[in-house]
Amino acid sequence: MDTVPVRPHGQIGVNTAPRRAAVGSIIVLIAAWLICLPLRVPVAMAVVELGGAACGALFGLFLAMVTRTRNVARIYLFLALAALTLWPVLADWPPANPASIHVWTGAPTLLYSAFDIMRPAAFIIGLIPPFALLGQHGPDL
Repeated sequence: MDTVPVRPHGQIGVNTAPRRAAVGSIIVLIAAWLICLPLRVPVAMAVVELGGAACGALFGLFLAMVTRTRNVARIYLFLALAALTLWPVLADWPPANPASIHVWTGAPTLLYSAFDIMRPAAFIIGLIPPFALLGQHGPDL
């Protein structure tokens, strides 16, 4: 007769959704980087993507810290720090030269703005893991 494993009291299930969100975000970033291989700019795209994802991760971290504190001064401090992480996306940092993109004959001209598309996309994808893993989600009791 098979026995059902008994978990200690209070451990009904482990919430794996934040970890799945983090792993999914990393997979999406790698897949987005693979798109640049036909454009022959893998190093430049990796720099742009990692810079945007790092700024997004800082943004998510600061927003997660807002959910963890009740001190008003700390809330405004973390919101100000989160606002500062938006600067690289608005200022097109890290810089990339669109002239280095080598497209094939007949390719759409939208491909020349691949760096400008990837920077905010990596920012948004990068903010998911720290906020999902560190933020307190739920009602304040």
